[in-house]
Amino acid sequence: MKKSALSFVLGLSLVFVPTLFGMAKDTESNGNIVETAINLSTWMTDNYEKIKDKELRNLVIPGTHDSGTALISEENAVVSSDKGIPETLAKIAPRKLVGWSKTQDLTIRKQLGIGVRFFDFRVSFEKEGKNSDYTLYLSHGLRGEKLDDVLADIRDFAENNPREIVMIKFKSFADEKCKKENLNKLLADKFKQYLENFIIQRQDIDVNLPLATVKKLVDTKKSIIVLIEIKRSLKSNFKQAEDTLNSEGFLFDSEKFLGSPWGNKQSVPDLVKYTLSQARDYAKNGKYNDKLYSLHWTLTADVKYIVSHLTNNEGIRYLTAKLNGQKKYKKDYSLSTVLKNVDRVNIVQQDFITREKTESLIRMNW
Repeated sequence: MKKSALSFVLGLSLVFVPTLFGMAKDTESNGNIVETAINLSTWMTDNYEKIKDKELRNLVIPGTHDSGTALISEENAVVSSDKGIPETLAKIAPRKLVGWSKTQDLTIRKQLGIGVRFFDFRVSFEKEGKNSDYTLYLSHGLRGEKLDDVLADIRDFAENNPREIVMIKFKSFADEKCKKENLNKLLADKFKQYLENFIIQRQDIDVNLPLATVKKLVDTKKSIIVLIEIKRSLKSNFKQAEDTLNSEGFLFDSEKFLGSPWGNKQSVPDLVKYTLSQARDYAKNGKYNDKLYSLHWTLTADVKYIVSHLTNNEGIRYLTAKLNGQKKYKKDYSLSTVLKNVDRVNIVQQDFITREKTESLIRMNW
């Protein structure tokens, strides 16, 4: 090979290798700084000896919020039944709301590939014909990925990566939405259809889920944890959701096992203030010491905010850019600074996840 051609190939390798592996600095015992690579798609497997004795509640886990919205676009702006955005606006101008519905650029399959291990599912049941069966979507006001496709991707990933622990949280349905059929049971059956051989059952572990070590979870020979979120604080009746939880041994009650305070803030300073105040409160009274803890590093657009910014096509991407530091403040409101000031870092949920975001969190485990 000619020298110029060899230089070209080496140049390409320098460009593309960092996109396959997260690059980071490590300190050797002699104090020298060296560059090391993490294969983000198998970070738990490759670093098993480092994390095997960590309890799940103390493992730093990259997560995504409204995880399945990557396929939402102006060409695919179909209103869903989940009412994740104002229904009237959705019906009048669904394309205008693409920016306020889309929270991820990467599909679930690609998120798995860059190290995401916690997924937030908002499922919608859609009738695409009068006599048709339901088609299930991951939605946020508009329809995103089909649930069947997502579960098939997760199944394939679990089959090939038995030491990669994956958590899925889904929102349950109130009885008023289950007038004809128990949607919670239908959804649980869908999980079993694709993932039954890989889902950890409650009886598989002899300690509370958050206290289980990575080794204990891996020793079950299963790798997927499913949590159901039942909105018991609402006035709606959730008897059917409770019945599904009690009858399905693979469902974990998120109220019992997961602390996930949601700030519902539109500004970065307000979100940081809320996050730190919650962290201090938890550290003081130990409210979530024996639970998983999910930190929501996301800004939320409420109805008033969406209406007043309807001409901003960037939508949630604009809010996420502010969190990513594209708006300057007098104080340091970066995620890294916030994480240094919270009592415990566990699950961190973000919009528009990237390999840079996941890699920085994964590195906190050692």
